[in-house]
Amino acid sequence: MGNLTGQVAIISGGLGDIGRACARELARRGADIAVGDRSEDDRVEPLRQEIEQLGRRFRFDPADTADAEAVGQWVAKVEEELGPITLAIPNAAIVEMVDLSNMTPAVWQRHLDVNLSGAFYLAHAVVERLVMRKKPGRIVFVDSWAGPYGASVHSGLLRGQGRAADGVPSDGAPLRPSWHSGQRSSPRHCQRGLVAPSIRGGSKDSQGDKVQNPYRRVDGGR
Repeated sequence: MGNLTGQVAIISGGLGDIGRACARELARRGADIAVGDRSEDDRVEPLRQEIEQLGRRFRFDPADTADAEAVGQWVAKVEEELGPITLAIPNAAIVEMVDLSNMTPAVWQRHLDVNLSGAFYLAHAVVERLVMRKKPGRIVFVDSWAGPYGASVHSGLLRGQGRAADGVPSDGAPLRPSWHSGQRSSPRHCQRGLVAPSIRGGSKDSQGDKVQNPYRRVDGGR
């Protein structure tokens, strides 16, 4: 992605490390930013200030991505204030550390609702509007390093985030109604991606083994 002046980006799970890093980088490239997360907390105002200091507009909304109707309403509110959304990052995800032997249907369903269905709901709401307007846009899906490297306690997370990344456009290419690319976008590839300037170090999985991926924390530890 190059210059994004005049573009509007929407990011779910936008108050987490990856979400905030994406918001900052997109704003640096010229996009106005809409962020959603489960609830407003003390991370909102510092992020707002950073985005507005870059000369970009910012909007935050509490957003339950597991609720298709709520996601549609969120998208409509963003477009009413900031204009048509041209870039969406379905980034919201939950992690409950439970191995398969202790997995319950309720836990399994929660992960599917947020990590899989939630990603679809946001992408669908944005794509629907892009197609209606016959305008190009981008959908960037965020996979998890836990997909290829996860331990058994990540069972629900893997299924949700892995499937969201496998069957949908994720490389930031212009959206066309009858075309998509299935390239996976995950933190282990971020040294060449959107948040590359903010990625540092290595990381360990929940078993304490070294994981070969290029990040420790997003935002250089901030």
